[in-house]
Parts: sequence; C-alpha cells; structure tokens
Amino acid sequence: MRSESDVTVRGILRYSVKFNIANLIAKALSFIMAIVIAVVLTPEDYGVLGFVGLWSMYAGLIGPGMDAAALREMPFLLGRGEADRALHIQNIAITGKILYNIIPFLIILSASFFYSNELVRAGLIITAVSYIVTANTKYWIDFNYARQRFNKVVIGNLIAGIATPVLTMALIFWLKIYAVLTVPIISALLAFVYYIRKADIDYHFELNRRETIGLMKIGIPLVLLTFVYWASRIADKTMIAAYLPLRDLGIYSFAVTFIMFGISLFSDFGNVLQPVLWTSLGKVEGLIEGVKPMRRITVYISVVSAMSIGIFQFGFFLLAHFITTNYLPSIPVFNVLAFNIFLMSIAMVPSLILNSSAVNKQTLNTVIWSIGLVLNILLYYLVIVMGLGIVGVAWVAIGVQAAVTLILFLIVRQYLLPDRKELPLLGKIYLPFIVSLLLYLVSVFLKNQIQNVYLYLGLLFALFVLVWLAVIRLFYRDYFTRENILMLWNKAISMIKRE
Repeated sequence: MRSESDVTVRGILRYSVKFNIANLIAKALSFIMAIVIAVVLTPEDYGVLGFVGLWSMYAGLIGPGMDAAALREMPFLLGRGEADRALHIQNIAITGKILYNIIPFLIILSASFFYSNELVRAGLIITAVSYIVTANTKYWIDFNYARQRFNKVVIGNLIAGIATPVLTMALIFWLKIYAVLTVPIISALLAFVYYIRKADIDYHFELNRRETIGLMKIGIPLVLLTFVYWASRIADKTMIAAYLPLRDLGIYSFAVTFIMFGISLFSDFGNVLQPVLWTSLGKVEGLIEGVKPMRRITVYISVVSAMSIGIFQFGFFLLAHFITTNYLPSIPVFNVLAFNIFLMSIAMVPSLILNSSAVNKQTLNTVIWSIGLVLNILLYYLVIVMGLGIVGVAWVAIGVQAAVTLILFLIVRQYLLPDRKELPLLGKIYLPFIVSLLLYLVSVFLKNQIQNVYLYLGLLFALFVLVWLAVIRLFYRDYFTRENILMLWNKAISMIKRE
C-alpha cells in the first residue's frame, strides 16, 4: 500500500520556508542592485544588456533535453525507492549536456564578430563565457532540487544571490556595464565550489547511447515546452529589439526586470512544489487522489499573487517617480505586465500536472504554449506596425497569457476538478484576477482626476486594502481563517528556529 500524499500547504511550507526566506534576502539585494544599475547606466546601456541577455536566454533554452528528462524521472524513481536507477539517469544526463554545451558557447562567441557596436561585441564574448560556467553549475542546483535537498540549495542560492548584487554594486561605478556582465561568472564559480564541497550529487562521467536516446525522447518535448514558455516571456523584448529603438527596449526591459521579481516569488514556491508533487505521485495510489491537494494550494496561489499585482504597481510607481526618474515611461508598461505575476504563477499548477510521469502529457502542454507563442509574435508585430508601441506589446502579452492559462486549467480539469460540482472552484481561482483588473482600471481613472500625487497614492492604498478585505471575507473565508494564518505563521517560525 502506498503512502498518503505529501502535497499539503503545511508540507510545502515545511520544505520551502527557509528556501523562500533566503531567496527573499537575495531578491531584496537584487532589487537594490537593479535601482543602482538604473541610476548608473543609461536606457541605451540597459538595451545592450537586454540584447545580449536574449542570446544567453535562447542558448539556455535550446538543447537535447536529457537533463530535463532526468529531472522529471528522478523524483518519481526516488518515490518508488529506486535510488541507484535515479543516480544512473542523472549521470548520463549531465554527461550528455556538458558535451552539448560546447556548441552554444562557440555560437555566441562567433556571433560577437558580426556586430560593429563595441559594447555589443564585448557583451557577447563575456556572455559566452558566462553561459558555459552558469550552465554547468546549474546541474548541481537542479539535481539537489530533485533530491529535495532544499537546505543545500538555500545556501547555494544565497552564495550566488548575495555575491551578485554586492559585487555588482561594488564594481559598477568603476566598470559600468561590464560589472553587470562579468559578476555572474564570479558568483556561479563561488556557488559551484560550494556544491562540490558541501552538496555533491555523486556525479561521474557516464556515457550510454541507448539511455541517452531514451532520455532525449522524453526530454525533447520538455525542452520544447521550456523553450516555448520562456520564448513567450521574451518574445516581446525580441520583437521590440527588432523593430523599435534601443531606448524603447531599455524602458521595457527595466519594467520586466521588476516583474520578474514578482513572478520569482511564486516560481520559487513552484520549484519546491515540483519535486514534492512528482515524488508524491510515485507514492500515492490513484492519480486523482494524488492531485487533489493541489486544489487548495491553487486557490492560495491565486489570491496571494493577485494581491501582489497591486502591491508591485504601487511600489513601482514610487520607485519611478522618486528614484529612477529616467524610467518614468516604464510605469504604463509595468502596470500592464504586472498581471503576469498572477497569470504565470497559477499556470505552473496545470503545467506541473501535465508534465508529471503519472500524466505524461508534456507534448500537449507544449502545443498549447506553442500556439500562444505564435499568437504573441503575430500580435506583437501587428501592434508595433499600428504604432501602439511598447504599451501595446504589453497588453498583447497579458491577453495571450490569460488565454493560455485558462486553456491549461480546462485541460487538467479531469484531474484537478473531476466532479462537475467542483467547477465553481475555477471561478474562485480566476476571481482575484478580475478584482485586480478592476482595481487597476479604477487607479487609472483616479490618476486622471487627481493631480496631487500623495492624495492619489493615499486613496489608492485605502481602496486596495478595503477591497481585498471584502473579497477575502466574502469568498475566501474558509481559506484565510485566523486559525489557518496563525498555524502557517507558527509553522514558519518553528521551521526557522529548528533549522
């Protein structure tokens, strides 16, 4: 008889509380770093960073997928007690990817010779080196995740997460843009040394043609999904880089930088949830029973991520108005893109279900995201040609993502909500998004009516608090009871003290 599911709010909290707190520390430093970078660098410099970053991003997304397949299979195998088989799969996957990584390294390096802009050329050379170092370090992070060694990953992430902003802020006034480009290499090397010494994954070079092909058959759809997912997130910047001035790319990239902070708060939770869910599905008898705990978790993610939209919009307004004034044009872009904090956060739930070994529908997941990507590219081009600029691009990104997320939930309904009587739960998942959208429209109306910025911010804050208190009281009373909140808080404190 298999054990009960480990996928509970308290269970995930037990695994993730220190991980999330550590990442919050790193993100707080990165937030300060982003402000310093914006003060020192021009929008054109930011555009160069965005451009070379696209090369690095695409290089990281393309590959044969052995590691992606191993990361999916390992938790399931470990859940079944097949540790030796899991280690064998890991070693074959890493060996194949280390050999493959030479190819994108050489491509990025060669591309640098085709650009006359000295900053772009130097940026691509540094990016090639950064790619090879960070890509190979990432395997030690990923496979510690797969083993649910979250405390090890916490320390490794803290090393890189603290080193990157501290070294960048120390060097940026001297090296300018080159500090932003070179510091990630140093940080990745520091993290790699830690993993080798304190969080080793027992890797040794291992080649096996048959196993490699088998991993690729699983991994290629997963890599395509990852590529399509991230391509959807960076297609907007790619189209802006192709058809609009570098300054527009810099303004848009600045807004996206802070949107990523918001999304990463929930993706960190998803990184912990993934191996816990997949391992649990290897233990639990019955797929629907294994997925059942995800219903309540999804509602929590929905409400908290939707509330975060207004908080981030409020904070970015203060940042742009009073600190990074060169980026005031980023405010309208940010206000629209902020809705992706919700849409991307809840989309991870159906994606985790479809990609699991138990469901094994990663190809269908990839098709849905691919349709979204094609629509994005076509509509981005259309709004740019129509002269709607970067704000129009932002609205397209949100509209298409909303459709993709909804379709994914409808596809996994047979697992997540098999009984038609449970369909109202889908409304509870999407209601917070509607509330956030209405609050945004009201904020635009108030901004046009009120000239005093302090009065505007005060009214907006009061409205935000009153509306969300009412929504939670009316629709989510069973989720946010005083007892539940105290329980989660006490659990978090006890875990911090214990560890």
